[in-house]
Amino acid sequence: MVDLFNLDEYKVLGRIKQKIIEKINKSGNSIFEPTKNKETINALKEIYNDTKNGRNKYKSLLLDGGFYNLGYFYRLQLIRSSFKSSQIKENAFIWDCNIKVCKNFLNSIGIKNISSLENKLDKNLINKAQELTQQINSNNDLIKIKLPHLIPGEYLYDMILKNQRKGSVDINDKNLKEYIYKFLCWIKFSEDLLNKSAPDILLLSHSISCQSAPMAWIASNRGIPTIILGGGFGTPRFWKIIKSTDIFCGTGRPVKNDFKNTPKHKKAKLSFVGRDYLSKRISGKSSDLGARYAYQKKTKDISELAINKKEKKIVAIYSSALFDFPHCYGMKRFNDMLDWLKLTIEKASLNENIIWLLKPHPIEQWYGGDKLSDFINFKLPENIILLPY
Repeated sequence: MVDLFNLDEYKVLGRIKQKIIEKINKSGNSIFEPTKNKETINALKEIYNDTKNGRNKYKSLLLDGGFYNLGYFYRLQLIRSSFKSSQIKENAFIWDCNIKVCKNFLNSIGIKNISSLENKLDKNLINKAQELTQQINSNNDLIKIKLPHLIPGEYLYDMILKNQRKGSVDINDKNLKEYIYKFLCWIKFSEDLLNKSAPDILLLSHSISCQSAPMAWIASNRGIPTIILGGGFGTPRFWKIIKSTDIFCGTGRPVKNDFKNTPKHKKAKLSFVGRDYLSKRISGKSSDLGARYAYQKKTKDISELAINKKEKKIVAIYSSALFDFPHCYGMKRFNDMLDWLKLTIEKASLNENIIWLLKPHPIEQWYGGDKLSDFINFKLPENIILLPY
């Protein structure tokens, strides 16, 4: 982000961000309550006001205002400031949840043109959902489903998986048609809103949700630059979708060629920072939100788990959250993470020179649904151990 602002502006934004963090710590979960909301919104507005003067090459901006997350709203203000969006036409859309609070926030920062998915039945889409449902006889059929605009079926699969909270999609779920109908509604909504607002830049919170993936896919196919305002470990992680298949990048990260051409001294610095962070993460000492939640209980030494190493090497297999968008990085060889995990266990069991530790993802305890232990309903080989939460 440094190259989007001059150095003085960047320092100002740093101070404003600190104010926001202080307000979060004081207000806790009640930060969006009207009586406690004002100072935080004013701090976010200050980001925008300090940098709103200047020229802009864009004429129309469409932004995602439906992700109820203060970190995202902060990132949204950063990018609006860099685009000098006070001089251009701004349109926003909100999701089908947290409608009131998100709409109020958008109004508070000066965005008035807000669209949302109408809560009314579309008979044509109901018929289309019924037709598609009848074509599904396996999980693979769902992934290969033919959706409007050739949107990949992987994203419908992941949306259904997220709703079911399962290791693999249950195609016998009585709500299957309803899930497909909802995804079709968001495709139609995205198409209509892009036609209506005619943006020349699109800002999204994600590329993976049913509310964002259709928008990202259709916009990028039309040549509309799409920026994902991601975040990771407390820092903004913005990335740009140029072609529609870029949605499978999953997160903002250097692409292979960029990293290959990075000078050696910069690679060395990245390596040092990475080792330092991983050391803190593994020891449970890193301070970002994900790490704090992952290490809520006392960490254990291998000896406390009563594992007899027998001079063997130990390899840990860290499980993904089974229902949390397994295709976000474009996975092709497996239907989902459970499919991958089953084969991994099968192959690992053949290597008796290693003790394999299966580590469930902490998110299993936070959101409910199927757990890794639910699928280990058989006696594991002696060299494979399922770790406790």
